[in-house]
Amino acid sequence: MADAKYTIALAGNPNSGKTTFFNRLTGSNQKVGNWPGVTIDKKVGTYTKKTPGKDEKETVNVVDLPGIYSLTPYSEEEIIARNFIVDENPDLVIDIVDATNLERNLYLTFELKKLGCPIIVALNMMDEVEQNGTRIDFDKMSEMLGVPVIPISAIEGKSFSAKVAKLMGYKSSKVAEGGVERLIQKTNDILDHSYKFYGDNPEAIPASGEKEFSGDAFEKKKFDPSLLKHADEINYDAHSAEIYDEIGKIVSATVREGEKTVQQDRTKKIDNILTNKWLGIPIFLVLMFIVFELSFTVGGFFTDWIDVFFNETLAGFVEEWFESAGTADWMADLVINGIIAGVGGVLTFVPQIFILFVFLTLMEDTGYMARVAFLLDRIFKKIGLSGKSFIPLILGFGCSVPAVMAARTLDNEMDRKTTIFITPFMSCGARLPIYALFVGVFFTAYYGLTMLFLYVLGILVAIASAWLLKKTIFKGPSSPFIMELPPYRFPDLYTYAKHIWEKTRGFVIRAGTIIFLASVLIWFLQGYDFSFAAVEDSADSILGVIGNFIAPIFEPLGFGDWRAAMSLFTGFIAKEAVVSTIEILYTPEDFEMLFTPVIALAFMVFTLLYLPCLAAFATIKRELNSWKLAILAAVYQTAVAYVVAFVVYRIGLLVVQYLI
Repeated sequence: MADAKYTIALAGNPNSGKTTFFNRLTGSNQKVGNWPGVTIDKKVGTYTKKTPGKDEKETVNVVDLPGIYSLTPYSEEEIIARNFIVDENPDLVIDIVDATNLERNLYLTFELKKLGCPIIVALNMMDEVEQNGTRIDFDKMSEMLGVPVIPISAIEGKSFSAKVAKLMGYKSSKVAEGGVERLIQKTNDILDHSYKFYGDNPEAIPASGEKEFSGDAFEKKKFDPSLLKHADEINYDAHSAEIYDEIGKIVSATVREGEKTVQQDRTKKIDNILTNKWLGIPIFLVLMFIVFELSFTVGGFFTDWIDVFFNETLAGFVEEWFESAGTADWMADLVINGIIAGVGGVLTFVPQIFILFVFLTLMEDTGYMARVAFLLDRIFKKIGLSGKSFIPLILGFGCSVPAVMAARTLDNEMDRKTTIFITPFMSCGARLPIYALFVGVFFTAYYGLTMLFLYVLGILVAIASAWLLKKTIFKGPSSPFIMELPPYRFPDLYTYAKHIWEKTRGFVIRAGTIIFLASVLIWFLQGYDFSFAAVEDSADSILGVIGNFIAPIFEPLGFGDWRAAMSLFTGFIAKEAVVSTIEILYTPEDFEMLFTPVIALAFMVFTLLYLPCLAAFATIKRELNSWKLAILAAVYQTAVAYVVAFVVYRIGLLVVQYLI
């Protein structure tokens, strides 16, 4: 954390909007999504506290904690949240409450009060509350709770999305308008007193700010962690019943439900179709097919331009410039056939990746991906896992690193280890350039179907592997799957655009850093032998000698060429490096001659399933806390990739023979 006088913790139930508020407050860009469990570790940011009438400014640390329903944690990320509140003793806890579900969210509020937490309750999602015609008496709720209560809409405010919404005729919540600013001001006021606001203080601070209190109205009081240390002595049935009884009284006295049920009715009607027992999964497959087809057809239009720019325009210009400057041949070869070919070969597919991110992010933010987890719960139950394991798998479509970390949301240790083992089978964004390269040459007319096959194959292999692992090394009962399906929400346009930009920017940065360095290294290794002498034939180079040694291993899979073998080897550094290696080592003619549609399909299947990149492997080791299990996971994933690729290749040969 930054050196700051104050520390504020953001606590609340999963999917209550903590991270959205955190991003708005600190200017960060942490991932948010419309399903529980997106935040899996605490995030730290800062904002500058300004006191009216004073020139000095102070830095305040803001900690975004993982979602937690109560202070009796089960999963690892819940323990992180609980321990921070208890052990770090923050100056203030802002309890972000989903105002559309007060009965559930206020349970944590009561537990925080019993611990002696200095808190402010921020009733979030007030735009949805008002849209349904519901009215809340905030002053009375503040009085009954004994803590400040401030209505906000973290997704609204002075943002691009709010401006667009107004242009479209949508009236943002009058109650929540400026709520974030009022919440920050109230936070600053409390911090200025340098006192902990304790929950049982007889005087409540109204959200309106009309009533002011002197410093004497606040009571310094430390947390009482003994309430947690003796948790096993608590009768939780009676304890919970008492709290829910109090919550019921508060809600009855302060909330007037509106006659409108716009969001609930909309969600119910859509779910009748999308979560239908028989139609749900087919609809998911059709939607994914459409996404892949659009990413290729629309993105492919721009991909051709970028390919011409790198391989013809830029390469031609650089070649002419080097010739006129009399630059050494090796330098020209490095830049043109190493850097431009390697990095350009990856950047060529940015449009397709961008469009894929557009649709996948939309499916996440609207709440649809949570429904997919619900649909797959029936299948996961049969193999000994819960549908909650699909949450990390969803994240795996973006990157394996946060996906593996997301397994912390599972409270069952055997389920968590199993999920970590199978998550890399999900097709991450770094593999997309590999698919795009091969599909663009060999499966142009069947892009959508080929991509759908690869993504579905990854899911099926993950399911089969989970069944095998739960029957063998990770035996044990699975936890029940309890997941609150979030309402469908149209994503905040500003945040939505920012997420897509960050994902795409991250891909480009990887190409400009990791892939750049990998391309330089690959160029050198394919141009020099072990005595560092230049070679005429790259087969005699360092890369060629190593590649020819390991290439026979892949002969049964159809791609026993040393260049293909080495592209898989460099893919361990980063999956995009597979494309860079191919672009550097193969000429277009050699590529189309040595690969056939069947071999290309087998190669893509192997890259889909074999061990993940170095960063993901390091994350697996850290999360499993065992070199033995991490290496076992890598060996298992590669063995599965070999077997499945072999089967695909042999079946492909039989199909080709039958057609001929």
